[in-house]
Amino acid sequence: MFDNIIKTFKENYTATFAKHGATPEGVYWLNQERMNLRHKKMLQIMDNDLFENETPTLLDIGCGYGDLLNYIKANDLNIKYSGIDLVEDMINHAQSKHPDSQFECVNALDIPEDCQYDYVVCNGILTCKYDRSALEMTEFMKVLIAKLFSLARCGVAFNTYSTYVNWFHQESYYKSPAELLVYCLENITHKVRLDHAYPLYEYCIYLYKND
Repeated sequence: MFDNIIKTFKENYTATFAKHGATPEGVYWLNQERMNLRHKKMLQIMDNDLFENETPTLLDIGCGYGDLLNYIKANDLNIKYSGIDLVEDMINHAQSKHPDSQFECVNALDIPEDCQYDYVVCNGILTCKYDRSALEMTEFMKVLIAKLFSLARCGVAFNTYSTYVNWFHQESYYKSPAELLVYCLENITHKVRLDHAYPLYEYCIYLYKND
């Protein structure tokens, strides 16, 4: 299922990483400042974390070269991190930089549901479509969101580009925040939060399993 999308993503990210290396440009982001803001937004899924005496586990879907883990370490956050990505070169780089953490080259849709994490984040995957259709990407998004939620014990965070913009890039994916919010409420969980207030052309959705 969705083999064409997976193949397209893998080929494009492999080529971009080969060209730009372990930099924001290597994962289609403009600069480190914007990357750090996105990292901050992803980790806000844990703002109400109740793990007072334990270290929560986090799975980073589409981890790239491991920059979220760089951010976690730089801010001295108590998180047990794991990352997955489709691009082997990115995973090899991340593992070499962070031998104390787990990185794996795998399709998120192939992860067994008995592999559970306290939190799951997906940063940037649902902002691209390349030459795939918006309809195809929307169907992929629905399946991916459900998969992320099935792997999380406590919560999920993901982002996508907003339709409330003054320009559209042909290879990017945009989704109405109102439509996606309703979809999540009706099909995933009623414990949903949407953040459309930060200064990027996107929004972040948080899905919770616990109160």
